[in-house]
Amino acid sequence: MSAILQRDEVLAKLGAFLRERGEAYGLEAIGCFGSVARSEATTDSDVDVVFRAHPAAKLTLFDLALLREELVVLLGRPVDVIELRNGMSARLKERVEKEAAYA
Repeated sequence: MSAILQRDEVLAKLGAFLRERGEAYGLEAIGCFGSVARSEATTDSDVDVVFRAHPAAKLTLFDLALLREELVVLLGRPVDVIELRNGMSARLKERVEKEAAYA
């Protein structure tokens, strides 16, 4: 059984990831939303990660898969990744922005 991931622990790890690996992906910001951000995570919770990339960054599907895999290893949990960007569903963007906590 896995321990419950704490919001501050996740944000600290994401902050270190941003400093160490963010440039490789063109990341401007990274954080979490969902149950971890709301401090409602359980032992079975995945981690919902949100990021913003530099406007010039052109992330491919392959890049996103690599990013997700690095985060799975870092956090030791399943990870869902979403890019906060212009043109995304307004409803989704609003929900993510409301819950997001950034490193």
